[in-house]
Amino acid sequence: KNMIFSAKKKINLKIIIFEISDFEAFSDFKNFNLIFSNMSLHWSLKFNTFFLKLIKSMNVNSVFIFSTPKTFTIKKSSSENLYKNFINEFPDVNQCLNKLNHNYFFNHKEETIEEEFDNILSFFKNLKKIGANTQLKKKKINLYKLRTDKSKIIVKYKINLVYIKKLGI
Repeated sequence: KNMIFSAKKKINLKIIIFEISDFEAFSDFKNFNLIFSNMSLHWSLKFNTFFLKLIKSMNVNSVFIFSTPKTFTIKKSSSENLYKNFINEFPDVNQCLNKLNHNYFFNHKEETIEEEFDNILSFFKNLKKIGANTQLKKKKINLYKLRTDKSKIIVKYKINLVYIKKLGI
């Protein structure tokens, strides 16, 4: 709710509708000519089903712009992906885009972002500060090791950036 309040203050236009809703349960996409999602759709438990439902319900000339993580690695010294158990598996956006037919124009780009943190806890605190999380399914994880690990880490994200327009063909 706070994010919607902030967005309404920044974008003060009466023609824009803000929704607070579970996006998987939402199905009224035909009422919108621009659908935008920044780094949230990967939380869908059934991403492929949701994606196909959304694009099929779009009106002609509607645009869907979204981003999702593609890969995520944490490096410490020479070790790769040390904390893999903390991270969700991300959806295969390419698999979904391959299902699009001639009724859609799309552009897909991958960006890589690399950040360095003093330790793994400072990384997780940063995630929490930006409103992100690390996993959907609860797993038993020994957090004591995280508190005592003072090694610098490098976090590398690959991100999908996708633009889709439904054509009137």
